[in-house]
Amino acid sequence: MAEVLYYSQSNEINASTGVDEYRFNVFGTAVAIVGTTGRWQAYFLGPEGKRRPADFIVPAELTRDELQEYLGDLFHENATPRNNEVIPLTGNP
Repeated sequence: MAEVLYYSQSNEINASTGVDEYRFNVFGTAVAIVGTTGRWQAYFLGPEGKRRPADFIVPAELTRDELQEYLGDLFHENATPRNNEVIPLTGNP
């Protein structure tokens, strides 16, 4: 049987399912990290509201408090003078 997951649209815990979604602007690219500590899945977010699986792995041992720093370390070469930091996003994408 397939597992059904429901995701929140903000950087908050979805208490009814136990699944978290954290969204970041990673040097100009919208990224969502979905799951819980011990099981993360990364997605790239499109401007039309669609998402596609990202081509990088988030280590299972990272806590939610470490996600922003990890993304910055992973993608620091994508920084530009205009997009020079990883910014947490809240609310709808």
